[in-house]
Amino acid sequence: MVFTGNTTIYLIVQNIVIPDYNIFLRGECEEDVFYEGIDRILDFTDHSSYGGSPWPISDTDTFAVHWRIRYFALTSGKYVVKTYNDYGVVVYIDNQTVINDWNLHAPKWNKAEVFLKKGYHVIDILYYENYGIARMFFTINPSTTQHERHMLNLTYTAKVYRLPNNWNDWTPEGYEELYRMIVNGELDQVGTYSVSEIYFSDNPNYPGNPWFFSGVTDRFAVVFESKFKLEKTSIMYFDVMSDDGVRILLDNKIVLSDWNLHAPRASKSSAVISPREHSLKIVYFENYGIALLHVKLYYEEREHIEIMPYLNTLSTIMISFSKGSVKPPITITVIDDRGTIVGEQVLNKINDKVYVDLNRKLTFYGAITIWRKK
Repeated sequence: MVFTGNTTIYLIVQNIVIPDYNIFLRGECEEDVFYEGIDRILDFTDHSSYGGSPWPISDTDTFAVHWRIRYFALTSGKYVVKTYNDYGVVVYIDNQTVINDWNLHAPKWNKAEVFLKKGYHVIDILYYENYGIARMFFTINPSTTQHERHMLNLTYTAKVYRLPNNWNDWTPEGYEELYRMIVNGELDQVGTYSVSEIYFSDNPNYPGNPWFFSGVTDRFAVVFESKFKLEKTSIMYFDVMSDDGVRILLDNKIVLSDWNLHAPRASKSSAVISPREHSLKIVYFENYGIALLHVKLYYEEREHIEIMPYLNTLSTIMISFSKGSVKPPITITVIDDRGTIVGEQVLNKINDKVYVDLNRKLTFYGAITIWRKK
């Protein structure tokens, strides 16, 4: 991957082992700058055994780098971000943390997958080296397993509550009791609001809109509720950044839980969604400090594949394919609850219905795999 990016390299005071990457992101070290330039390939090393090109500086100990890249995504979809680094690296895309590996270690790989809309995006890469091997490689490419991902924009009813003044039980049992009181509406309510985007922060170091209610943004909780309907079977992705705790419930079942006190951090989850109306509930609480909550929802439509016993037989299944959902050649393998292959069929041509004979009578628990040889 070739790109055009601005490079700024800083000298680090030698007694600082792990510096604060935010000072480099915000450009607060102008007096320590000793190199500025433009790079087209981000693949540097000071040790030939680990690959890469030489750094543009002679002293490759105790320094940090801030690369800022303008990247054009040719299509909307999933992109794979990779780094190979020694020591620390943090990668932001459009102010959202994608990779955070800011610590001392030997050369290691990091990988993340993100959704990007078609168009330009700003990528910030922060890197530092203390002593030893200085290795940094970065790339971003479209995912090879590409499905068009759509953002799900909802309007929420948001109920805001105040935490009890004397609440200080941060044991596992205490977290669950606090959650129960919040979802049951047993706390003092501040008000009910309509919210169209969950993207809030009360700290200028973290992006976000001001919280939508008046008053202090400490010791409070919010329950966001909405409903939605999708036309096709889909995979839904939940992409969250929070400080403190958050839980997401889909049809009253928890699909994401990061329910405790913590600094700002990301959490992700996914679920298969059937084509009908669904309820969504997002529960959040903040104790003291940074009140941060970003929630992004995406979905990918998938073609429906229906599996059922064929007529009155107990040893044949029928698989009904939607048009264009699977391309031949494929193999269908049926595995029972004992781990035994009880049926298999290779298809070089696919009709809308496929029949697979089994050497064990239905019904039983098991798995059906549809796969293709490389």
